[in-house]
Amino acid sequence: MHASMFPSEFDDKTFLTVNEISRILNQKIATTRTQLRRGQIPGAVKIGKSWKISRALFEEFIRERVPHY
Repeated sequence: MHASMFPSEFDDKTFLTVNEISRILNQKIATTRTQLRRGQIPGAVKIGKSWKISRALFEEFIRERVPHY
């Protein structure tokens, strides 16, 4: 078995999924996907057919828009 090329902190907790973002924003998944395609959600990268969103950058994005978050 090969050792991972990524540090141990680079795991599923590092990124959010489209479903998780949709739940946080209380909107339809299709709306979130449209926002991702338009570059309206920072820290997002498309890997194959899946979007991954940096948890840290998304939390910063939310804090800037919702001061009490």
